[in-house]
Amino acid sequence: MKWRLLVWGFVFLAICGMYGFSKYRRTQQEREAIAKLPAATAIDAVNGRKVEPFELTRESGETFNTASLDGKVWVASFFFTSCPGFCLKQNQSIADLTQTLGDKDVTFVSVSVDPTVDTPPELVKYAAHFKANPAQWVFLTGDIDKIRQVAKDSFLVAADRETHTGRLFLVGRDGKIVASYSGTDPVEMKLLAREIDKLNAEST
Repeated sequence: MKWRLLVWGFVFLAICGMYGFSKYRRTQQEREAIAKLPAATAIDAVNGRKVEPFELTRESGETFNTASLDGKVWVASFFFTSCPGFCLKQNQSIADLTQTLGDKDVTFVSVSVDPTVDTPPELVKYAAHFKANPAQWVFLTGDIDKIRQVAKDSFLVAADRETHTGRLFLVGRDGKIVASYSGTDPVEMKLLAREIDKLNAEST
């Protein structure tokens, strides 16, 4: 009886060891793959583009001016609250990223492309769904023509329910776009996190 217990004990330990090693290798391979990727997987035309200052209304009802982001690292994105598909996935990715980054010096700025529906009270409820920290993640609404102009002039994208982009735009401390990343691609989100860490390290 004892030898059977010993045998099963060795088998159990061997399985645990193989599982642990396999998980370790997968993690290492993922890190190596990410390290080999370029810092920017973005739309080349937008890299280095200066973000024009703009003013919209945040979820609290207060006016938000990008001047408050001068000298800071921030990430811009576009969405609408009733979007049933990739908007949810994109914003969940942002929520997960804020947890990963913790108190890192970066602000996420999500702009609604459906301001008729996405009033400040609606944005408050939406932000609560993702447990967004208002000090780190702001949700903006406002006049649709102004939002379209912001999207077109600074980010070279459309801002409509049917055509809005699913990319996240990383803006450096100089107010220029560093790169953009797919908000629904786990690897690109890891690249974004890496680039945010890099920008923060450069400022110290």
